[in-house]
Amino acid sequence: MRNQKGITLIEMLISLVLSAIVMAGAYRVFIAQATAYSIQEDVADAQNAVRAGMETLTGDLRMAGYDPENGVAISSTSVSGTGNTIRLEWEGAGAPKVVQYRAEGGKLIRTVNGEDQEVLDDVSTLAFAYITSGSKIIRIDATLVVKNRSLQTSVMRRNVN
Repeated sequence: MRNQKGITLIEMLISLVLSAIVMAGAYRVFIAQATAYSIQEDVADAQNAVRAGMETLTGDLRMAGYDPENGVAISSTSVSGTGNTIRLEWEGAGAPKVVQYRAEGGKLIRTVNGEDQEVLDDVSTLAFAYITSGSKIIRIDATLVVKNRSLQTSVMRRNVN
């Protein structure tokens, strides 16, 4: 009977191969999780950017036609534009404020009193629709699409004279 101490070369090679298979599996799981996390982070960033851009746009739509002395009356003079451009006017602190939104070169551009501000990147669609009653605009629908994420909002005036 032989006294066996230690392991043979074959046993060592088998254990190294098994360890390498386990490590390769763990590495693939780690890479898959890291990729999923990165994609989730990009989606969350895009959603937050779209939401922030739409909040700014909605705030300006709500201010359209505001006159502290006579109340709010959205008319064709305070809101104008075509399907992908809108120009809004209201009474600001002592002076009229003019804001224009447009999609240009894949960006949402907000022009305030003649000065351009880039609001969002990767904008594929910007659309506005108006519902009128006589010369008064009673509802404005806005659609914004960024990185295949779509957001819609409607601003409605109830007491339009």
